[in-house]
Parts: sequence; structure tokens; C-alpha cells
Amino acid sequence: MMASTTLSYRPIGRWKYRLEEVHTVQTRILGHCVGNDYAWLYSSGELIVGIGYRWDGASGLTIDTPNTMVASLVHDVFYQFMRQRKLGQELRKPVDKLFRRLLRTNGMGWFRAWYWYRAVRRFAAFAARPGTEPTDEVIAIAVGGTRRGKTKEAR
Repeated sequence: MMASTTLSYRPIGRWKYRLEEVHTVQTRILGHCVGNDYAWLYSSGELIVGIGYRWDGASGLTIDTPNTMVASLVHDVFYQFMRQRKLGQELRKPVDKLFRRLLRTNGMGWFRAWYWYRAVRRFAAFAARPGTEPTDEVIAIAVGGTRRGKTKEAR
């Protein structure tokens, strides 16, 4: 067997969570068929998020709790689709309502879920802005430690 001459790796410090099992959610976002390397939305509203998808949990002045994880995952996937221009900004409000519904479905109290919904409505538009998709740097080094090159890749 021939030894590899390069080693490719990616820093993931900005993402807090990596999905370890496929997660499926039935949404009310109908009529769109889009996807990327890790997530797919079908016209039936079914969203499938694949193993390896990374997201940063809830944003803002808050903490991640078990009742926020599904909602933050799904919300991040949809906002990523918007940043990638795969879904339009007109879906932001329905996606934010889905976020609130998932918070409630997963056990969050109505007031906290309402407050979180109001926060994403007021402060999260920038996170869905087209063309702002963050990239992860893929670094390739020679096995001896010499850097060979870098590329940019979408999450």
C-alpha cells in the first residue's frame, strides 16, 4: 500500500455541534426542492439533515438546552439555504414560525418560545442574507509537515 502524500483536515471551531444520526422533520414549507452536501428539503415539506451537518446551536444571549436543539438545527439549515440562495427571503417568516413550533413541540414553555421567536424575527435577518454563507478552510499539508495549499469550501 502506498502512503498518502497529503493530509486534508478542516478546523471546525466555529461550529459547536455535529449531527451523528440522520434527522428528518416534516415541515409546512412546501413546493421547494433544494439541497446541499448535508441537508435536503423536498417539495412535500420533508427536511432531511444528514450525518456530519454542523451547526452552532441557539444564537444570542441564550444557552443551548435539550428543548432547543432540534429547533436550532432546523432553523440553521433553512437559513443556510437562504444564504446559499437556494430559498428566498420570503420564507424567513414561515421558517421562524417553524422554529417556534419546534421549540414548543420539544417542550419549551409558550412564553420562552414566543420570546425566542420575537428575537429571531427582530435580530436574525442578517443570518439569512444571501451570499453570506461562511466557509471552512480546508488545509492540505504534506505528510512531512510542509503546507501544500488551501481551498475554501462551504459548510
